[in-house]
Amino acid sequence: IFSASLTVSNSTSLAHLENIQVLDMNGVPLLELTQQDCGNKSNLHYLDLSGSKFTTLPSEFFCEMSSLEDLIFGNCTNLIELPPSMAQLSNLLVLHVEGTQITSFPGQIFQKMQILHTLKLISNILLMSLPVSLSEAKGLKELHISNCISLSLQIVWELLPFLESLYIQTWEALEDIKILRHPNLRTFSLSGPWVRCLSLYGCSKLKSVSFSDDLTALEGVDLSGTA
Repeated sequence: IFSASLTVSNSTSLAHLENIQVLDMNGVPLLELTQQDCGNKSNLHYLDLSGSKFTTLPSEFFCEMSSLEDLIFGNCTNLIELPPSMAQLSNLLVLHVEGTQITSFPGQIFQKMQILHTLKLISNILLMSLPVSLSEAKGLKELHISNCISLSLQIVWELLPFLESLYIQTWEALEDIKILRHPNLRTFSLSGPWVRCLSLYGCSKLKSVSFSDDLTALEGVDLSGTA
């Protein structure tokens, strides 16, 4: 396990960590990472870049990280786009994207993520859409969405018929949630003071519904046709 304590602009020591399996950079305000930094990382399973200050990563950054299972961008407040090479992460299990300035994902990013299990999208306030390739991530079972105020959610449910667990923390513009006849949804959790209407009509496998104490605006709930 390597927990980094590097200077803001110096990441040169990463280039020589060829056998590293866990790289935790949480809280290291790196201004940039280069293609050299990510070379020979075929053994890397866990990468946490939370708190980094770079705006982009090299386009081929993830090409030599074939074993990566957990990738975390937490509070990367300057990050404006994700590199297309993320589409090569066929062994990824968990993707956490939080507090960025991204407006979209690379179009084919999810195409090879057949075993991706958990996707967390938190406070990406400029994120407007998710790519159709998300439907290729057929192993995706758990989705967390919070404060993605520009994101249209209806298309998300249509892309994810295999989803089993959904956790939503609502935002001001999200007053009406309709997830109708979802074939596999089993667990649903909702929080936030703005949502007024919720329909989970016809979600025949839904067995667990959790409401937080802050759902003060909620006026109507339809759980008919659930398990």
